[in-house]
Amino acid sequence: MFRFRCKSRRLRYLAPLCAAFSLISGTAAAASPSPGGVRVVVQEWSPANPRVQNDRVVVDEPGLLGNALATGWAKARGPVCDAIAKYAGKPDLVSHGVTLYEIDCRMAATGSLTVTGFANDLLTLTYTLPGNEFKAKATQDTVAGAYANPCMFVYYDVTATTSVHLSTLAVDAFKVSIGNVSRPDSCNTAGDVEKFFANAYHFFGGPDYLARVQSALNVSQSIATGPLNTAVASFVDPIARYSNAYTTRTNWIRNGNVYVVLAPKYVPANFVAGIDGVIAVEKDVRAAAPDCSTFTLSGRVQTGPAPIYDPVALTTADPPFASVGSGHGSGVASDRGDRFECRYSATQMPAAVPVKYAGTGVAQADGRIARVGLIADGWTGDAALASVASGKNFKTALLPAATRFTTQYFTNRTIADTHPNDDAVENGDFKARIAPVADLADLNPQPLPPAQKDVDLASGNRLFASGDFAGAAAAYDRSHRANASSAVALHNLALAHARLGQTGRAAGEFRQAAALAHASGDIATEKSAQAAIIIVGGARR
Repeated sequence: MFRFRCKSRRLRYLAPLCAAFSLISGTAAAASPSPGGVRVVVQEWSPANPRVQNDRVVVDEPGLLGNALATGWAKARGPVCDAIAKYAGKPDLVSHGVTLYEIDCRMAATGSLTVTGFANDLLTLTYTLPGNEFKAKATQDTVAGAYANPCMFVYYDVTATTSVHLSTLAVDAFKVSIGNVSRPDSCNTAGDVEKFFANAYHFFGGPDYLARVQSALNVSQSIATGPLNTAVASFVDPIARYSNAYTTRTNWIRNGNVYVVLAPKYVPANFVAGIDGVIAVEKDVRAAAPDCSTFTLSGRVQTGPAPIYDPVALTTADPPFASVGSGHGSGVASDRGDRFECRYSATQMPAAVPVKYAGTGVAQADGRIARVGLIADGWTGDAALASVASGKNFKTALLPAATRFTTQYFTNRTIADTHPNDDAVENGDFKARIAPVADLADLNPQPLPPAQKDVDLASGNRLFASGDFAGAAAAYDRSHRANASSAVALHNLALAHARLGQTGRAAGEFRQAAALAHASGDIATEKSAQAAIIIVGGARR
């Protein structure tokens, strides 16, 4: 094992480098895994059953690339040193009349890998080899005897960069640079020859020596990159195996490791399905018959699995959706005694995949025009249909005055959205996007019911009012866990999650809160939850 020789007074400034190399060379390095690990994840998902997905890890190899480069370098460093020594022993290289002999070239036993780029099918790797040593004696251009020949040694770092073409498994020749060249130090008394040392420093830090190291490393490419080729093939093969069925690929570089996620993408097609029915407007809410033509509907279909935004923990965000089809009310509203009814139809919906239907309209109430949302009446509001289905009715709910707020969501985005320190690389159909959520109604947390003492619920309301939505969510969650039948706690928890941008989670909680409130007769909480379902559903389009 190579050891630094740092006892010379001239090399005191290299003490930190010596300490660093002792860690690399010694047993301490074995305590932490080598960088350059590779993980490949396949997201199994079908548009026919979009709520079910399986994020399956098909490759998980810590230190794969780093270990491969270490193996290749262990075989290459001997030939590299031999080539350098052969070159350096030629006459007059350092200066006129000077020939180096008794050359001892010691390249670093190991290096450190950095993954510097990953775009499309090009992976860029940098391998840093610190603390390489070159030691030699030199003849003189004087009549002095051999006893006066100086002996010197010098340290330097080598950085080698290569690109790996995943599509062809080709590894480019290393591009080499030399840095941190130390001043040559003497290893004998006769070594203190000012002119010689000045020339030696320029030689070892200059283009001639760099060119020789580059040439020596290129000669050893078949040895150095063989293990790297094998390592790359081990994770490229699974990528190629799934590439036809999984059309979206996202690449990450995090903490020196490489992550690849493959996911399918559904493009809506076969637009032969649709729905029709009536839209009911209650008279106790609306004083006048509505204009049926103001009601519009559309569908939403999930176009892929919930995307992974943390490839280590496999954490996912809200799934992507696309708007499909269109519908509208028609004719004149019919008076049914306690309500008005408008006929509607919606067409051009994709068949055989679940479609979530929603809509809005306007109606007159208390002498003013109000925006209303449509809530499925007697069915869930989503269906997978083969053709047009009748009897899919809706009822209306008054939407509170809207206020805008901005949040971050994850449909079609890179991981940089949530991890700004990551080196995320967009690829395929994923693009960074920070967008405002659609108008979110001016919904506020529901107050505590009369005579109810709930410390967590009260704390959540105070935190929500102060703008601490994360703290409010935690408090509401504690309240709901303590009383699972509390529609108020679940409603407020959903509202906090909506303000945090977790719209998919919030929509489900609002639906559960509406059901709990209906069962307990809490009309205010039920109506607030129903209105929020419509608005949050629009925010997720």
